[in-house]
Amino acid sequence: MKTKVFAYKGIIGIESSLDAEGLINNPREKGQLGFSLKAESVEFSQGAIDILLKIEKSSDAIGDVDIFMSNNDGVVFSWIGGPRRAIHPGKAEGSNVYDPTLISATDNVDVPEDFKQYVDGYFDSLKKHSDSE
Repeated sequence: MKTKVFAYKGIIGIESSLDAEGLINNPREKGQLGFSLKAESVEFSQGAIDILLKIEKSSDAIGDVDIFMSNNDGVVFSWIGGPRRAIHPGKAEGSNVYDPTLISATDNVDVPEDFKQYVDGYFDSLKKHSDSE
């Protein structure tokens, strides 16, 4: 399976699998915090890239989401978490070598309907919470 990275209402979505094409690590192994893939095997929507460009570097060696150049694997895309992930750009950081300019968009990366429903539900719950205050 190809990993897909897309955006909906300002939230980045990642859809992958434990046997995704281009996996560098084994997410099943003890001590693994998430996924690392060769970015050339990942399909990025332009909307996702636009949001990834807004995520800031941190001073840490690992980021919530990361894009960097590796001597062994070329450009690497990685994230903390499972094969399906939603990332709010205001609550995420890249590592100290985070560089989203290393990736480019793929045509026709569709947003899955279940991700749209998830994000819509998230914003609906925030609105209900703010309306009740």
